[in-house]
Amino acid sequence: MWTRRDFFQLGTSGLTAAVAGTAVAAAEIAAAHKARRFHFVQIDVFASQRLLGNPLTVFTDARGLTDDEMQAIARETNLQETTFIFARDAAVEQTHGVKVRIFTPEQELPFAGHPTFGTYCGQEQLTWLYYVTRDTQDPAIGVRCRGMYLDGEDPATGSAAGCTAAWMVRYGLANSGQTVHIEQGVEIKRPSQVFVSAEREGERVHNVRVGGNAVELAEGEYSL
Repeated sequence: MWTRRDFFQLGTSGLTAAVAGTAVAAAEIAAAHKARRFHFVQIDVFASQRLLGNPLTVFTDARGLTDDEMQAIARETNLQETTFIFARDAAVEQTHGVKVRIFTPEQELPFAGHPTFGTYCGQEQLTWLYYVTRDTQDPAIGVRCRGMYLDGEDPATGSAAGCTAAWMVRYGLANSGQTVHIEQGVEIKRPSQVFVSAEREGERVHNVRVGGNAVELAEGEYSL
């Protein structure tokens, strides 16, 4: 049979447990506040309006992240590419440039066009047979392109756009130094506007340039 004292003792022990539980929760919250935080921005590349172009997440200071963590974050963002900036001494950057690492959800890439351009504006998965047509139905657009890869389609492919500029100048489809407007991503409702040029001296094509606009869409922090 329960007595009044039994109920009192039960209530007291329950209160003690609740207080202890609150203390544990408070400690967990405090530990979470000490988590490493990494700032990022999300950018729509090769677009002048948000929610168009080719999206990219840029971590503006990735110092302290391991290779495995960067790969895991790239899987978390689930974009075609995520970039990580590693700040270096100003004199080193003046000579060798800014150190940037590029990850797809599956692997690190040595180079890709739209992440390189987008990272510059915020501070490509490589494609399979890039299709080009001059039948644009718009005199302001020089070339329409589609970048197809194994799992889908690329809204904008900066590296391939540069190759297209060199190819056009090499074979007389564009004049040396002429800026050509490339449109890509229309079919997947992510129209991207890329502007390219290249110069030719004899048989040599050089000074290949790829440019466009980029707009910031989101900003925040990852806590690890």
